[in-house]
Parts: sequence; structure tokens; C-alpha cells
Amino acid sequence: MQPSLDLRLSSMIKALSQIVLPSVDTEDKAAIEQLNIVIGSLLLLKEQIDYVHWFEHVETNSMLELVQSIAGHIGQEADAFMNAANTAADIAKKPDATLSSRHDGNIRLREVLAQLIHKSLSLEDKALAANLRRQILKYSEAQISRERAFVARVNLDVFGDNLLPIREALVA
Repeated sequence: MQPSLDLRLSSMIKALSQIVLPSVDTEDKAAIEQLNIVIGSLLLLKEQIDYVHWFEHVETNSMLELVQSIAGHIGQEADAFMNAANTAADIAKKPDATLSSRHDGNIRLREVLAQLIHKSLSLEDKALAANLRRQILKYSEAQISRERAFVARVNLDVFGDNLLPIREALVA
């Protein structure tokens, strides 16, 4: 029987916290600091692990929606942007895709989106450009909310009182 990822992470955290950390020389501040960083990273990973695929899936869909929304307004280059976006999204959406390939597909999709956003900034129709900027900001707000929720455990967010739990951020 294969132990769960949760159990294996818990075992590593326990070993580092209860056996390794107490045995480190208290004068070796750098070693203690690095060990605490590793323990904290494992705790964060333990919290995130069940949501990583879901996070990548939500990111793919939300970026693709924004690409579709913007591309329809930029003229003859729209098809090229949509083809590039769909190719990147196809990588991320394969049912048998590994997590790293999903992430790579999202990186490519983000590159297409960045080019498209840059292109949309040069639109002559100022009302349309302003509308697209609002859509981009709305997308960015949702994405930042998901990212903040995903790393909330590190307790570095200055507005931590308004963070959503990971699950809620992914369905928002």
C-alpha cells in the first residue's frame, strides 16, 4: 500500500520539527532559519497539494475567457491570438496532463495574453480600450485573490483579514 502524500508530508514535517530541529546547534542561526524555511515550505505544500491541479485548471479557463473577450476586438490578428491561446490551453486541459505540463501550458497562455493585452492598449477606440482595461483589471483581481489564498499560510499578506480560503477562491 502506498502512503498518501499527506501522510508522507506530515512524516517529513514531524521528523524535521521534532528530531532534526532540536538537534541543531542553537548558535547556528543560519541552519535553524533554513530548517524553519523548509518546514514552513512543507506545511504550505501540504495545504496546497489537493488544490494545485484545480488552481491550474481555473487559471487556464479564466485566461482563455479573457483572451476570447479581448481578441474579438483587435481586428485581423484575432485568429492568430486565438489559435495560439487554444494551442496553449489544449496543453493545460489534457485529462492526462501532468501538473508540470499544465503549468507550462498556462505559462504559454499567459504569454499570449500578455501580447494580446499589449496589442489592446494601442486600440484607437478609446471607449473600447477603456472597457477592455476594466475586463483585464477584473480578471487580475480574481487571479490575485486566488494567488493570495494559495499562499495565505505563510502569513505575509498585509491584508490577511480579507483572504479567502483556497477552495472559496477557486470557485469565486
